[in-house]
Amino acid sequence: MTQSINSSNITPITISNNLFMCGTDQWAPKGICYQPTDFVDPISDNNLTTIQDLLKTTTTYGFANMKINAIRVYQVDPAKDHTKVMNALAAAGIYVLVGAVDHTTVHDGPTVYNARLKAVADEFCKYQNVLGFSIGNETIDPGKEGQNPGYDIPTKIRAGAKYLKAYMAKNCTRTVPVTAALRDDPDFTIPAAKAYMCGNASERLDFLGYNCERWAGGTLAAKVGAYYTLTKAFEGSNPVPITFTEMGSNPRAVSPRTWQQVDYLYGGTKLTPQSGSGSPINMADVVSGGFAFRYYERNAGWGMLTTSGDEIPNHGAKSIITEYSKIKSFSSTGNTMGTAPCDKNNPYVKGSAIPTSGLPSAVKVTLTNSITTPATGRNIKFNYTSNVNAANPTWLEAVSIIANGPSTTFTFPAGTNGISMIYEVDSKWDQGCQLKGQALLRLADGDTIQGNWMSPNGNGNCSIS
Repeated sequence: MTQSINSSNITPITISNNLFMCGTDQWAPKGICYQPTDFVDPISDNNLTTIQDLLKTTTTYGFANMKINAIRVYQVDPAKDHTKVMNALAAAGIYVLVGAVDHTTVHDGPTVYNARLKAVADEFCKYQNVLGFSIGNETIDPGKEGQNPGYDIPTKIRAGAKYLKAYMAKNCTRTVPVTAALRDDPDFTIPAAKAYMCGNASERLDFLGYNCERWAGGTLAAKVGAYYTLTKAFEGSNPVPITFTEMGSNPRAVSPRTWQQVDYLYGGTKLTPQSGSGSPINMADVVSGGFAFRYYERNAGWGMLTTSGDEIPNHGAKSIITEYSKIKSFSSTGNTMGTAPCDKNNPYVKGSAIPTSGLPSAVKVTLTNSITTPATGRNIKFNYTSNVNAANPTWLEAVSIIANGPSTTFTFPAGTNGISMIYEVDSKWDQGCQLKGQALLRLADGDTIQGNWMSPNGNGNCSIS
């Protein structure tokens, strides 16, 4: 009798230099991003019926008919059991990239962050069809004019990776590969990516996730050229695999979405530069597959299906099936770098480029906000401090205004090295946004700081204009 495949005996994905391997065969995700509701675990066993339906060949746009071999989920609940769902996915040959963070991120500090990573590892490292743990998603968000470059973030993410790897080596039956997903903002995230991938294997990322929504408007040559430019930026500098943790272009801007990029991504056709100068390159030598963004439609317009599973015309459900079905196998020539030295001139490697000194002189600015939800009229405060990097900064109130209320002016004194907007929600104060480091030092008399708040728990941008 043939042994049934489940999450304990499926072949785990391993890493050899900058390639994914399934046993002795090269592998890459033909994936899809699957998170029906933010911050609600979609693969716990209470979702078994839903997952089983998606795995049926009678489900027109289900996982089986889409010919996928991986899904990416952004948030999970490690307190729940996942055995039945992970077994069902394993039986269908589907691996899972597990988002190891939720509301908890690296910004919460190592104690809270590491506790979250440990909890996810305790539940998920026993499943051999876990492709990896993603310990950050677009954590570096430079914002308008690069005001928040986040030079310190790779060092913190790497510390989390080092902790998680050491914990799994001691406490788990397998050490699951660790990754983080970066946004596609090349001026910032290409050097950040290189900081994530360099140096000692005990703390670098095991593979790099890159959220790449390129392949947008314009000619085919322009689209191919955009992929060429990105691939060249990584060529020769990635000792670990790179995968597109989000790929595709918003079909509201690009319609119909035909997923022509799949052929190039998996090495079917070589990339050429838009200018015509430069040798063709095999993208699969540098980038290993990706995850189509995304399965269900949300209000941003990136989804392929309605929440009831119906096709959204021109959003790519049919064409992703067509294109993924063409990828039976593929091969590429990986590199044998082993490791890449860390460039000490890279600000994301140094991690100390954010200054600790404050404003050299007093600055008078206008304070306003773009809060639209929750309801208008809630209280907002702008606070400031001269010791933002302390364990418990001393915050002083600058002004108190209301959401969507009139702007006001305030003069921040010399030495200010942190400005924070907090927002009252249900009698509690949430962090709306914070301005510090290089961005704060750009402040000049007459500037406007516009605070905003991101649902559900803040951490927006304090933009300067």
